[in-house]
Amino acid sequence: MKNFDIAIIGGGPAGYNAAANASANGLQVVLFEHTALGGVCLNEGCIPTKTLLHSANLLDEMRESAAYGIHVEGAISANYAEIVARKDRIVKTLTGGVSYKLKGAGVTVVSKTARLTGEEGDRILVATDDETYAVSYVLLATGSETAIPPIPGLNEVGYWTSREALSATTLPKDITIIGGGVIGVEMAEALVSLGTKVTIIEMADYIIPALDKEVSKTLRSELEKRGIKILTGAAIEKIEDRSGKLAAILKDGTAIEAEKALLSIGRVPDLEGVGEIEFEIERGRIKVDKFMETSVKGIYAPGDVNGLKMLAHTAFRMGEVA
Repeated sequence: MKNFDIAIIGGGPAGYNAAANASANGLQVVLFEHTALGGVCLNEGCIPTKTLLHSANLLDEMRESAAYGIHVEGAISANYAEIVARKDRIVKTLTGGVSYKLKGAGVTVVSKTARLTGEEGDRILVATDDETYAVSYVLLATGSETAIPPIPGLNEVGYWTSREALSATTLPKDITIIGGGVIGVEMAEALVSLGTKVTIIEMADYIIPALDKEVSKTLRSELEKRGIKILTGAAIEKIEDRSGKLAAILKDGTAIEAEKALLSIGRVPDLEGVGEIEFEIERGRIKVDKFMETSVKGIYAPGDVNGLKMLAHTAFRMGEVA
């Protein structure tokens, strides 16, 4: 059994920043991350999406440059594999920066899945497949995962989440985006500029429901001018595979067919690291106090896992508070 002052499960903004702070304050820190350091925002969210959007926007500006007196000779084309390769280089640079920060802070990083397995006296036990760690405190910063709605037929088709969409090196001719929130709209903007025919299906009465309605209406108008088809107040009854095409069947019987479907209805807390500890849970989220402490003394849950505000910068601050 290995002993540390504090174990942090999850290497996203809440976890890696808290780890560096804890180490700087004299604690012996072990951080577990089974995929890549940096979390959702850095690996499959904000950063890679904005990188694709930058390439797409640059392509649009080049196509429209004549209106500004700038003439480009020859055909303008986009190589999507090269765009993705640039995105990967940027992500790798930034995740490397996180790794360097943790190494410089003296944090022990374990690239394995970890879970809470109980308590032994005044110590909390955290285990991987082959090792157990005894600690005084735990930061459960496991983040979030894509919400999967119970749509009949969904699990039988090869749908994309943001992870698959951002790692693909070729684009479909057409795509149905299920969910008109921030993720869905940003991906729609990038994909339509790069030549994919896009349809957004949103259950609410307007896209990005968190926005002011007038802003949403203006955004919808601009997106539709660019050729994006938007269906709001639309519920999907089921999804079928029709000879290689994915057909989203709406409640009114309308079938929307496309090569791919991108699922982007939102995210839910990832409770994978909870293990055998029982926490007070509210609507699938770990309940915390103002210091991010859970109902179990000594265990804190900053970031997406508590569901308070699923944003990278708030997770960063929650980790500091914890």
